[in-house]
Amino acid sequence: YNHRSLSTLLLLLLLQPTPTTAQTWEQSNDPTNLCSPSRTGYRATLDCRGYVYCNAGYLMGGGVIECWPNQLYNEDLGTCTYWQQVDTSKCPEFDGSYLMPEDKDENA
Repeated sequence: YNHRSLSTLLLLLLLQPTPTTAQTWEQSNDPTNLCSPSRTGYRATLDCRGYVYCNAGYLMGGGVIECWPNQLYNEDLGTCTYWQQVDTSKCPEFDGSYLMPEDKDENA
C-alpha cells in the first residue's frame, strides 16, 4: 500500500458507523423486558412475586428467583418481604391472588 491509500483506508474505518448499545441490545433471554439496556442489579418481576438479576441490560443466571409464599420482592429494600410492605403500584401484574393475609411465616 502506498501512503495515500493507507490514509484513505484509515479514514474509511474511522468514519464507519459503530453500533450503539441500544442497537446491539436484544431481549431474547428477557421476554418480559425487565432489564433495560443500562440496568444492572436486582429487579422485581412484573407481579413482584420474585426477582431477577440484570447486568448491563442482560438477564443473568437461571431466571426468576421466587419469593417465599405470602411475600413479594421490594426493590427499595432489595429483598423479599411481607406483601403488605411492598408498594404494589410498582408491580403492574400484581393481582393480589394467592396471598394469605392472616398467615404469618414465623421463620421469615
